[in-house]
Amino acid sequence: MKIISLIIFSSCSLLAQALLLEENFEYELGDLTGSVNWTASPTTGTSEIQVVDGNLSYSAYSSSDVGRMIFLDAPGGSTNRRGAKRSFTLTSSGTIYISFLIFATSTAEMNTNDTDGDYFFNTSNSTGGSLKNIINVKQGSSGDKYNIGYRKTTSQTPTWYGTELSVSTTYLIVVSYTFQTGSDDIKLWINPSLDGSEPAADIEISDGVDYSDINYVQFRQNAKSGDFYIDGIRVSDSWSQAPLPVELIDFNAAVIDNSIRLSWATATETNNYGFEVERTADRLNEGLHKWINIGFIPGHGTSYSPKFYEFFDYNPPIGNLKYRLKQIDLDGSYKYYNTFAEVTFGITDIKEEQFPGGFTLYQNYPNPFNPKTTIKFSIKRQLKEWNNTSLKIYNALGQEISSLLNKQLQAGEYEIEFDANELPSGMYYYTLKSGEYTHTRKLLLIK
Repeated sequence: MKIISLIIFSSCSLLAQALLLEENFEYELGDLTGSVNWTASPTTGTSEIQVVDGNLSYSAYSSSDVGRMIFLDAPGGSTNRRGAKRSFTLTSSGTIYISFLIFATSTAEMNTNDTDGDYFFNTSNSTGGSLKNIINVKQGSSGDKYNIGYRKTTSQTPTWYGTELSVSTTYLIVVSYTFQTGSDDIKLWINPSLDGSEPAADIEISDGVDYSDINYVQFRQNAKSGDFYIDGIRVSDSWSQAPLPVELIDFNAAVIDNSIRLSWATATETNNYGFEVERTADRLNEGLHKWINIGFIPGHGTSYSPKFYEFFDYNPPIGNLKYRLKQIDLDGSYKYYNTFAEVTFGITDIKEEQFPGGFTLYQNYPNPFNPKTTIKFSIKRQLKEWNNTSLKIYNALGQEISSLLNKQLQAGEYEIEFDANELPSGMYYYTLKSGEYTHTRKLLLIK
């Protein structure tokens, strides 16, 4: 299943860069307006917007794969269903950015392609009576195609993006609203780059009545507004708050004796206070549990050179473990990476009890070493599904340095020499894998 990612933004040189709202729908299943943050708007009709299980994903978007999502269900015909709105920091100058992910499930409840369609999203002012940043949809040339339209006010005809979009396909859409002298400006982008500064817009509109202020995001289930999943809303006063201000380049997990070693690196950092490490576990296939915070590692503030981090989980539960990072800015705003580190802990010990003897990975000798050392391991009982055995060396970032072995082996004792003549001094790791068996140990190179 692919996702449509929708981002709405604006920018302000007069305001400090800040994330004004992040909404990941971490509520109970059921009516969205049952949460403390959302209110019904409009209140007419029945069938409120629903909080449902699951997540939407978009590469490099920091609010993907977090919490739950909502479903907008257009009724078709001529009757609207209830919508919902949520407030963010009141803004009356500069530019405002709002982002979210969408996934269109069907075009059946959209107008045909020869109409102006219907709208499912807008922003509004502090009184709720002025609608701007309106996004329309209508059916395309076939049942699996649709069009995205954009307009500044309800009295305008939408300006349609020139290329039809596909159901069950991922798109990133960005719109902005800028308060300025003369007519305020709005823009729309589809699939813009999140790697750098704000790119040129696909649609730009300045005509129409301007805002006095902007205060709400609003979703609607209009008669012909289509069926969509929505997730990961972000409101910001800068383009740079759409992607993460901290660029993650690596995140790995490895079993080290009776603990889990997590390692990661960043290419650049902006206002990085630090990282909270969170874990969830599938305890012997009983099902994933909720994310829990297990520690914190301070960041480097603002940096334009690679930085390296390490965290040890010294009391991991038995099972399939999954880790994620929550990056926190100096102003308290935060983002989740959609990169996860996964590892199995303790299950192999149960396997060895079932099959006495099992496998043993010994500490290398000598250790510390320069530049050669010997790694010894034993296969004491031959198990068919564990025939293929690999032995690999990793650096402190979890990157593979050398593959010493990758072949089928019979039961027995084995020794392999590792020559680190071309490597710099430092801590390294060696991992033995054979079927479901995995074990990692440290080795220290000192030159």
